[in-house]
Amino acid sequence: MKTFHTTLAVLLVLLELCTSFLSFPSVSRNFRNSPPITLQSDQAAWPLRPLFAAPQEPIAFVSSLSADQELESALSEVAKSALSKLPAGTSAVSLAIISVSSSYDTQSSMAVVVPAIVAQAQAQGVTIENLIGSTAGGVIGGVSNQNGDEDTVECEGIPAVSLTLTSLPDVSVEAWHISESEVPDMEYAETYSEGDWLKYLKKLEPESEEEEEDPKNIYMIAGGNFQKFLDHFLKGVDLAFPSAVKFGSVASTVSSLSKARIYSYSHKNPDSLGIFNSGIVGVTMTGDITVKPMIAQGARVVGPTYKVVDGNDSIVRSIVLDETLGSESTIEKAKESDSELKRAEKKMAEDMSKLPKPVLAEVNMMVKRLDDDEQAFMKRALLIGVERNFDETTTVGNTVKEFESLATGKGHSYLVRQVASAGMRDGSVTMPKGSVDICPGMRLRFFVRDSEGAKEELAALWTGYKKIALEEAFEGKTMFRPAACLTLPTMDRGQKLFGDRPGSGGLESGIVTEYLGSRVSNSGCFNNGVFASLDPGVCSETSVFGSAGLHVVIGPKSDRHVWGSEGFEGSEQTADDSDPAPVSPSLKKVAAPRDEDGELVLKRREVQSGRAISVSTINWSVAGKEAVPTSQLEYFLWEKETEVDRLRERNPLANILSNCKAFMMNPENAKTLDWVGAIRKSSESGLATIPEFKRADPNIGSLRKRYLITQLADEFKEGGAAALSVNCDGVMFGGSPEDLENVREACPNLPLLASDLIIYPYQIYKLRMSGADAINLVAAASTPKDILYSAKIGKSLGLQVCVCVNSVAQFKKLENLDAGVIDAISCSNREWEDMSLDATGQRAIGILKSAELKTLREKHPDLVVLIEGGVSTEAYLDEVAEAGAEGVIIGSGLSSALALQAGRSIKRN
Repeated sequence: MKTFHTTLAVLLVLLELCTSFLSFPSVSRNFRNSPPITLQSDQAAWPLRPLFAAPQEPIAFVSSLSADQELESALSEVAKSALSKLPAGTSAVSLAIISVSSSYDTQSSMAVVVPAIVAQAQAQGVTIENLIGSTAGGVIGGVSNQNGDEDTVECEGIPAVSLTLTSLPDVSVEAWHISESEVPDMEYAETYSEGDWLKYLKKLEPESEEEEEDPKNIYMIAGGNFQKFLDHFLKGVDLAFPSAVKFGSVASTVSSLSKARIYSYSHKNPDSLGIFNSGIVGVTMTGDITVKPMIAQGARVVGPTYKVVDGNDSIVRSIVLDETLGSESTIEKAKESDSELKRAEKKMAEDMSKLPKPVLAEVNMMVKRLDDDEQAFMKRALLIGVERNFDETTTVGNTVKEFESLATGKGHSYLVRQVASAGMRDGSVTMPKGSVDICPGMRLRFFVRDSEGAKEELAALWTGYKKIALEEAFEGKTMFRPAACLTLPTMDRGQKLFGDRPGSGGLESGIVTEYLGSRVSNSGCFNNGVFASLDPGVCSETSVFGSAGLHVVIGPKSDRHVWGSEGFEGSEQTADDSDPAPVSPSLKKVAAPRDEDGELVLKRREVQSGRAISVSTINWSVAGKEAVPTSQLEYFLWEKETEVDRLRERNPLANILSNCKAFMMNPENAKTLDWVGAIRKSSESGLATIPEFKRADPNIGSLRKRYLITQLADEFKEGGAAALSVNCDGVMFGGSPEDLENVREACPNLPLLASDLIIYPYQIYKLRMSGADAINLVAAASTPKDILYSAKIGKSLGLQVCVCVNSVAQFKKLENLDAGVIDAISCSNREWEDMSLDATGQRAIGILKSAELKTLREKHPDLVVLIEGGVSTEAYLDEVAEAGAEGVIIGSGLSSALALQAGRSIKRN
């Protein structure tokens, strides 16, 4: 009886824990400000097993990654490492999944990949029964760290190989390849019946008839040339196998000098090289296996919900605000403090929003009401979400509820598509053909892609996964235990979206570890597209996504043990009881190269360096040799070179010179204002504070929701600013020369410093015509000759020259400059390797107190010395003044005109 009571008490505690988790308080919170609620990582696989169960062969997934520069060495390293992680006594690998960076294509034959893996396994007495894979623009896999634990790393744009090996007991596995000649004429694909498709797709049927009753799990990888067939092909697969779980990706490359390859191998045909340039490869799995694909569309809602008034097929002609949802309009309501004219304008805008309008007309009105970031995202790509499972009575919530829907495991409410074309005459928009079926009354919303929204979506998606798993356990079903997750993002995620550093753990794979635990195998690659159903756990229509993240969780259908999961006896063994696999030397974190003075070594951009570009919904890789920046400054430099190259293509230097000459002949533009003189005069009564117009900071992001130059200018003038700085860089700080022009118009009598990464004379001429009185040169990115040449050009245009330094060693670059060539020195607290700011501010203080600066001031007696970066407190301003600075440039730390007055109140010694 006592045992019964004890057992009952334990069950009640478990019930209370499940109930409290299922109440899901995080769903009622804003995901942007709250971390997702998760179980402890090592509790991901609960060992709820019978007490007296016969020993079973475990299901096993292991992965390994090598970033060796030589393909053959990388293949050998990755195979040995993965094989060593398999359960002891494993004689056959049910399925191997290989992802190879196309970076190797320029140096080696990609045909060696499959034979090398198969041979390495055979040498250790293991048979590779099936293998599929592809080339990729980046790979994801596991590496052993110094502690013997497993870390998942993402390697984009660099040579690397990822290999996943599996042991799938009681699972039928069949690898296959379908060439373009084997698919039906896609022009008439919609007329084919289920029987027709079954005939064409007979390769997808497992040879064994015993598993016919088991649902099929079909993993596919399409070659680059197969994309034109992919939509129709997937519709055929849906028709032929409606109950199957279908998912996959499109092979990608790092550069256009390499070709996308796909791999498919079966031990039944051991002489095959297993490499194909076209078609689609895949594997069909049936038996004791469960596959759960999840799609993250990487988009968040902006603006209200609309209803389609007129539209059909994939065309939307007119829309109207959906007032049934409680008037979610983002129209700004009139305030009592508004002028009568302002109130009238807002009332008119609100009334207009309730009238049916062409889509483009509504977009133009809505964009004006968004913040600067959202405006930029919408101008980059027009994304429209179309209501899924349309029903006249369906009510869809706002942005937060959209993520709540994901967090409760219900899937996406909207299918997001990028507009393929727009009708300039009627204001209509057209989605990709066949991707949607528009009808009047259907709800529609606009979306943007940004990193924060993508992070929210991933957190909500995985929270929903956890909730479903708990509900299934609560209902008494067999607890699903994940053995692996295939992480398959598209190429516009990773580095591009989240800022992940190559060769390190990325956000996409990191969230898998956070929710499933470090013991679950985590591998994959970056692709030119992914496809799966948007409904988790439901075999609905398979859709293709050009910009998304696909996460595929795999585990046994039964209560079979999972190799490597906590609680499984023997899970820590390796096949040969050897030491853990060594850390790949090329994946050890390497600091940016520096010279003997500790300065960053920068190489200029390679003209043929590989880069990714977006074309419609797909992210393509272009250009030739691979080049990965070693520091943020090097990345900044390369992007600036690319930016200026594009400007010069549109408007050659000869034209700029001619325009600048004409500009300066105008008497109104002939003379510039004295920026240094204004600072020197202001510093006589206290530390001069130079406010900076800056849209964003690399460490913070956008500094303001709306970058209103006129309003900021009024604040700065009211604060008593004697001189201003305008950040014109669009690469790292979100600015532009147009910002300089707008500030000049708003502040015609205040001298302006144009702050940018200046590497070409072209930029100096442009800045002069935009209204600059002084320019800023970054010593860390310039040679002594660069500084001299740029300074002389600036002087010839009447511009004053400020040089930004962030180390004492950089004064060596100024030693040979004649007096008067430069006018100011700005001592920066920024570390250019990672763009971080010294929180203590002592970097700049140290430069101010250095003997090198004292020597420079003796040679340039009229030099004005400033500091910048991380300036935010009065105490620090006081310390700066005592160290001998005449002024401070305040950008990110400047919240209002009060900071200006604080600076002016500090007397210099």
